[in-house]
Amino acid sequence: MELNSAVYKRQAEFLAGRYAAQQALKHINVPDKQVGRSIERAPVWPPGTIGSISHSDSIAICISSIRQKHIALGVDIEPIMSLGVANDVHRLVMSNNERKYFNTLAMNESEAVTFVYSAKESLFKAIFQFIPQYLDFSASEVVHVDERNAHFNIVIPYLLGKNTPTDGVFHGSYTKYNNHYITLIKIKAKGEKTT
Repeated sequence: MELNSAVYKRQAEFLAGRYAAQQALKHINVPDKQVGRSIERAPVWPPGTIGSISHSDSIAICISSIRQKHIALGVDIEPIMSLGVANDVHRLVMSNNERKYFNTLAMNESEAVTFVYSAKESLFKAIFQFIPQYLDFSASEVVHVDERNAHFNIVIPYLLGKNTPTDGVFHGSYTKYNNHYITLIKIKAKGEKTT
């Protein structure tokens, strides 16, 4: 019974994510298109579009754009962890530098670990098309959070200075919603203004 419930829950979350994707595509005037799935289980967007999907137990979200405006998008939603879970996973999610930095911010331990987890998930989703492999949490580092404007910077140290879309530095935004963190990474196409 529990296994069937778990399968049903995953199916429901998948369908909710695909419904959110259809609505996001309608918003950019690409109606009646389906989002497929690659062998790696990543979304496959209709030609000329790009997007990212995320879901938690009760919320599914999606962002989409036409490729002329963005070359990559990554969105993630995470329920804020309990203190016990945050204590269990912080060493997997956060570097020592991140822990020191987040101690200077207004976020508590649960919020900080959840935020970093979500920011890294958004980044990995955005760059998967350029680096199609799993990157663990030590591959990137949140280096700045602007709490007033809800923006953050995250880097992949080994890409710094390399010829990548952002030279290894990625800019994101975030919000808190219904005891969740939602993080977003957008990489603009060449010639598009950063917003």
